[in-house]
Amino acid sequence: MAIVKDLLALCVGLSQRAASVIRDVQKEREAGVDLKAELKDASDPRTYLTCADQRAQKVIVDVLKATYPTLKLVGEEDDDEGALQDWKAPDFAPLNPKACDELLSGDALQQYESVTLDEITVFVDPVDGTREFVQGRLDACQVLIGIALSGRPIAGVITLPFHNTVGTTPTPYSSAKGCTIFGVVGVGVSGLPERRNNDKLVVATSAGCTNKTLAAVREVINAEELHVGACGNKALRVLLGETDVALFNLASSLWDTCATQAVVTAQGGKVTTLHGNAIEHLETGTRANRFGVIVTSSRYTQLSGMTHEQLCSKLKNLPPVASLLHVLGVSQTEEQAVDIMRDITGHYYTADDFSEMLCGKKGVVTSYSAREEEAVRYKQSYACRIRFESDGTAPASVFYKRVVLRDMPYAVNKAQKFPFKLVRDVASCKVEANFLASECPVLYSKTSGASIALAKKVDQRLCDHRPIDSMFGLILQDFCKEDGWGQFPKGHDLRQLTSQLKSLAYFHAFFWLGERHDGCGDEHHDVKAKLLEKVWKTGTYWDMAKQPKTQLENLKGAWEKILERFEGVFRKEDMDASLGTRLAAVAEAINTLTHGVDKEGNPDAGENFTKYKTVIHGDTKAANFLFKETGEDIPAIGVIDFQWTGVGLPGTDVAYCIAASASPDVLFPLDGPSDRRLAEIYHGYLMEAFVKYNVAPAITDAEKLFPLITFMSQYQTALLDLGRTVVCDHWSTMTPEILRSREDSSTAFNAYNKNLKVAVWLASRLNIYLNEWKN
Repeated sequence: MAIVKDLLALCVGLSQRAASVIRDVQKEREAGVDLKAELKDASDPRTYLTCADQRAQKVIVDVLKATYPTLKLVGEEDDDEGALQDWKAPDFAPLNPKACDELLSGDALQQYESVTLDEITVFVDPVDGTREFVQGRLDACQVLIGIALSGRPIAGVITLPFHNTVGTTPTPYSSAKGCTIFGVVGVGVSGLPERRNNDKLVVATSAGCTNKTLAAVREVINAEELHVGACGNKALRVLLGETDVALFNLASSLWDTCATQAVVTAQGGKVTTLHGNAIEHLETGTRANRFGVIVTSSRYTQLSGMTHEQLCSKLKNLPPVASLLHVLGVSQTEEQAVDIMRDITGHYYTADDFSEMLCGKKGVVTSYSAREEEAVRYKQSYACRIRFESDGTAPASVFYKRVVLRDMPYAVNKAQKFPFKLVRDVASCKVEANFLASECPVLYSKTSGASIALAKKVDQRLCDHRPIDSMFGLILQDFCKEDGWGQFPKGHDLRQLTSQLKSLAYFHAFFWLGERHDGCGDEHHDVKAKLLEKVWKTGTYWDMAKQPKTQLENLKGAWEKILERFEGVFRKEDMDASLGTRLAAVAEAINTLTHGVDKEGNPDAGENFTKYKTVIHGDTKAANFLFKETGEDIPAIGVIDFQWTGVGLPGTDVAYCIAASASPDVLFPLDGPSDRRLAEIYHGYLMEAFVKYNVAPAITDAEKLFPLITFMSQYQTALLDLGRTVVCDHWSTMTPEILRSREDSSTAFNAYNKNLKVAVWLASRLNIYLNEWKN
């Protein structure tokens, strides 16, 4: 907290010093001294450079560097600092360290209390509107200093050198006192007069702009135009309420947007690219806003009838806006998943990036596309298929999973309301990244007959002190429909479920950590030992240590509410009001038997856990398995999503697999041997895999090592353990109507959360197995 407050106060004071220097240069102009303005680009009048720019930047940057030697700084005139060796800054009044105290009083900055200096980058535009300065339109000039946290603007300072108060300029201009606006995202803005409220939509845009892309954008915005120069000046018009939209030119840079984005956002507005993406402000990478900048106020929706996001959704499909992506090597004309086709820092991938990533050299991939129709946006991850045109040596496609939590509304909400769950989710992403980066998936795929979506690239940036700023990117082998692969989210039939159970059996045998037959060693022991340090000590997400502390006390009431909603749907014998109470009474014991830990997550593994433990997948729902017909008895299988992979018992994976993947045809009739039959199928394959992976020398030895009756007990206990979380969480608001409405959908819900018959089956099994446990 202190670093943000202190740094912002310093930036406020330095922006005012810079404004004073700019006024001194203007005073010299008024006295007849030649400004000696130069164009950095002779063909672009927006690239003027004057001594005012150089002196103002020096005044700001020198003090920032002296105060914070390790601070990352990006200034517009960084390349021209050497031109001022003979200039000496005037003596200034002392800086006021309390300049921001009124806005930032109390716990206003609590959300930034964990920020460290190494996470911050400061962007400096010493004279925003240099062209306007040269041409005498001084009211448009500003000093901009923005503070970005891990690429995200969080605070900004806008100082108007030639205003006495915002909107009032004196004669001569050099006599102005200057005024300052500053804001902090999530806190507010200081220095602005009361905002006006237009009764019509107005857009701030450049006069005489002939750019075809911006012309098409203005046509969609469909607003009265206010022609003003300079990026900061356009944003100021939105802040003042003179306009509710601003459109920057296509040559703006990060120093133009860092401060303005922070202040506009602090006021409730939004600033994005024309495609609707956040503008990432990082020290590295390109500093040009190549994909445009659009600003809207908090009143934009009221005036236009659409949200900022809806506006950008229209804009990104305009041919000239879509064509901005061609510089990346995107050549397809279909709508692109522009929010996903970026690395975790927010930079778009290019064709050359993929060439180097997949083939070790540039030029192999000539173009790529990430079609919107092949993108998915789940609550906790976004993903898309990326297709390539190449010389034939690159794969035809990859699958990209991007988890940038700050970009995901569900994660932001979870950070505010259920922070412990967000910590758990970050840990799960870390586990998946670590699992796929290890040697084990390759070894398993080569020996098991199953395919894992192997990683082509794994990126992860952890922020332990502020989990919402953690980010992960996985570029994976693609199981695409052109190669015969398909998902069956409505539920797996017997052949598919058999293939799924076989893949789990081989997975468990490959990673076996339990007892082995005498003389049977593990040739991959060392590789797996390294992996065990990086996956969950307790696999799955529903062990009690990962669930709310109040879960057990809520079981009784949660089950009673379920019975009210499902009256007449569940079997009469399963409408037992005492089930919640009975399950709560044995839940801790069941948790320990299933996971080998107590309710706090402390190790508490008995002999039956230690003898049979392995590495489990941990999330064996239907959506995480794909199938391909090959003419064999059962289809080939592809396995994805290893966020909950860790140590556990085989029965845990199998119980979840059956409840979360099976179609009702496999599970009914209720009084039949459905899950025992499936358990026997799994166990048979496990015995086979035990021999393959040298856990036992023969099937008979494997059956003695891990008898079917032992596995069945494990499975039934695990299903009861899962039931605790289903009752308290997954079914907390579930109704028969919701389940019926989901039955024909292709959503990734677990089978018991999208099919009424499967829910009825699970309720019956919880009752049966709890009665057997009791007896």
